[in-house]
Amino acid sequence: MKVILHIGLSKTGTTALQTSFFNARRSLLQQGVCYPDGGQGRENHRYLCPLFMAVADLPPTMARRYHADPEAARTDAEAMWAGIRRTVEAADPALLVLSSEYFFRSPTKTDYAAFRRRLEELSQDIEVVMYVREPASRFASRMQQGAKRGRPIRSIDGDQLRRELPLVEQGFGRKVDVHLFERAALVDGDIVSDFVSRYVAPVVGPVILRSSDANESISAEAATLLIDADHGPEVRAARDAMGFLRFRDAVQRADAEVPGRKAARLRPEVAQAVRRASTDALWLRDRYGVTFSDLDYGLIDGVAPDYDTARMRAAELLVVDPDRLSAMKAAVGSGARRKGAQGFARRIMWLFGSAGQPVRAAAGRRS
Repeated sequence: MKVILHIGLSKTGTTALQTSFFNARRSLLQQGVCYPDGGQGRENHRYLCPLFMAVADLPPTMARRYHADPEAARTDAEAMWAGIRRTVEAADPALLVLSSEYFFRSPTKTDYAAFRRRLEELSQDIEVVMYVREPASRFASRMQQGAKRGRPIRSIDGDQLRRELPLVEQGFGRKVDVHLFERAALVDGDIVSDFVSRYVAPVVGPVILRSSDANESISAEAATLLIDADHGPEVRAARDAMGFLRFRDAVQRADAEVPGRKAARLRPEVAQAVRRASTDALWLRDRYGVTFSDLDYGLIDGVAPDYDTARMRAAELLVVDPDRLSAMKAAVGSGARRKGAQGFARRIMWLFGSAGQPVRAAAGRRS
């Protein structure tokens, strides 16, 4: 059996890839491909991380889950691993695919050798896979992702891969298979088709998977509404009344309904600053032969920008259409007023009943 360990990179179609494999996992198993259930309602395999990562170093979403009972993280990971072993022993697949960006979340604190030893319990034939994305495009996409999760803007880190990817290779004792996440470079312009063509078909033959639209990007205007605070009293009132999750849903609805939606992109001077700092791009070209088609490599000198992106507003970093932003503000504000009126009507109906008569309070309750 061959093992493909897909470790990201984030914002390179990982959620779409994982969702496609997860949705087809039963039919894939019949074709000799084991894509395990991620457990906890997950389409990826992040809950294996405690096998080779200290609980204190787990990603925030997992750390919050296990902070009161760290031992439970290890117990759950061991149970998940045991389940994978049982499936492999019973089905005897030709290929096992495991995927999570979190496998590459804290390389300096991760014992990849321990992870390798676990995988070698099943097979010695292990291939570690990563897709990479043009630096400015990825930075813009990470801003969108952070906005959807209510997180602040990240600082520019131009040498993350050059600093951290060798740690993965040292732990696994083999070179990571790195590929370009760029439409023109992907089979059929699609991450799922590309992954299947590279890693599944050579082992089990042709496999057809439906691509997923999971984790769809948002526009610059939507990101601005979610990140920046200075949108006037109506938007502020909507955010306060709805709470972040409902406010985010309202923004995404407006993003889909207001005409003129475009993929978010960085302001030219910001994009240039990100690219200039990205010595990763030079390293990826020289070590893996990965070349970004739209990148001027002569621009790269490793100099960080003289401003801190983590302290800036989204509107200072992204190209924002002011007219569309205004239309989205109005849509979000009107939606909040409409929901507020509906909520008031429901309270009136509860108090007076559908026939307009006052509802008597149940015994033991205040009217």
